[in-house]
Amino acid sequence: MALVGATRASGSSARAKGRAINAITVPPAFNGVFAYASAGRIVHQRMVGLADIEDRRPVTAVTRFRWGSATKWLVSVAVLRLAEQGRLSLDAPIAHYLPEVRRDTGDRVRIVHLLSNTSGLSDLLTRQVPREPGLRTSRATAKAMVARFGDGDLMFVPGTGWDYAALNWVIVAAIVERLTGEALPRAVSRLVLTPLGMTDTGFD
Repeated sequence: MALVGATRASGSSARAKGRAINAITVPPAFNGVFAYASAGRIVHQRMVGLADIEDRRPVTAVTRFRWGSATKWLVSVAVLRLAEQGRLSLDAPIAHYLPEVRRDTGDRVRIVHLLSNTSGLSDLLTRQVPREPGLRTSRATAKAMVARFGDGDLMFVPGTGWDYAALNWVIVAAIVERLTGEALPRAVSRLVLTPLGMTDTGFD
């Protein structure tokens, strides 16, 4: 899904943008929606491809899409909301909130490192997925996943390198759930989605 935003546009400008969106060349296998919005309202939409390939059901204006890793940024906003409320500090070590983690790493890795993928933690979770594909759809809690995969050595000093590690976000989830007493989907909904009016958005 692609969103093209603007503050306010004249009718002719909006029509021109609509024509430009319609003229975009997309790959044959592309499935999604292009949308142009102005002043908080969608002015033009272009639906492309199929929502269900097997049933040949086309994409419509109300098709739901899996948002993939963009979900991480919604979770980040939930963490920032908790920080705003004084319930956590971005500069606090993760061991402060999860005292059960390995202390020599848990005292060095801070929440800000998790959110910026600069923790240096070995992503033992991602390494295990090829041998255990069921981890992709596991119903295990974040706490259980941290207990299983969170005791690896640091690959680099936190804050000095970058690694797009899934484990960072499992630890974030465990911290959010510990602080709120809610499952991550419910916490993100309450802290982020509901205040934004995103009533048809959630976790799959």
